[in-house]
Amino acid sequence: MTYFAPRPLLGLLAAATATLACAADAVPRTYNIPAGPLNAVIARFSVESGVYVAADGALTGDKTSPGVQATLAPRDALNRLLAGSGLEAVPQGAGRYILRQGAAPQAAARTGVPAAAPLPSLPAVTVSGARETALGHVDGYVARRSATATKTDSRLIDNPQSVSVVTADELADRKVETLDEALRYTAGVTPNMKPWAVDEFSMLRGFELGTAGIFRDGLLTSGRAYAAPIEPYGLERLEVLRGPASVLYGQSPPGGMINAVSKRPSASAMREMGIEYGTYDRKQVKADLGGAIDD
Repeated sequence: MTYFAPRPLLGLLAAATATLACAADAVPRTYNIPAGPLNAVIARFSVESGVYVAADGALTGDKTSPGVQATLAPRDALNRLLAGSGLEAVPQGAGRYILRQGAAPQAAARTGVPAAAPLPSLPAVTVSGARETALGHVDGYVARRSATATKTDSRLIDNPQSVSVVTADELADRKVETLDEALRYTAGVTPNMKPWAVDEFSMLRGFELGTAGIFRDGLLTSGRAYAAPIEPYGLERLEVLRGPASVLYGQSPPGGMINAVSKRPSASAMREMGIEYGTYDRKQVKADLGGAIDD
């Protein structure tokens, strides 16, 4: 049991009658007790008010008090000090109190001070994130990673050669229909230098791409003149490597090469379909469906 009592000044004070103690308990006093640990606050209150307070140390040890700055009767001041602690002061007569655990609503009713409101329950928040990869989707037009220059997932800033990336978002926003259209805003590329306008006759740094300059997922294609053209809708990104690339890709034009990166499966559900109709009776149906197998 912890006891908080006023410090005795004279032995004669012990002879004070219970009547005088009760009267003193009702006399308002001005208190300026700051917030702090409940034990320290109650001890200071006992010294200033002359009120004897007893409590179990286990009840008060880890609690704090808001303090009191007002002119109040000792009992009202004590109730203020206990606000929010879950404790209540039980009078024992002759200016003495015992602290005990009490119900918060009852304590609030006695003191006139609202009990501490329960903390609101917040909904669960799920935060997820993923780092951009050299073969994955890029949000927006600016890619930061590529595997074309090194055949490893590397930051573009760390690549030893100049690489430009045309992302799927840019291809979709520009409504490109051919590989040639996709490259029209890429530095170093001069598309369609021949009247029959096939992709391998585009030029990169002044050299024709030819059939050896167009790759799909790092593998050489047969070129548009000898095989089906690359459909931009099926690409995750289109990467242009400027400068010689024969060390990694074998025989290739000295001006550089183009690597078309295909879309990869996604665990996120994807449901997209479209129908297009254009000039020269052009018709096209497209669909992009994906998601986790176990969904």
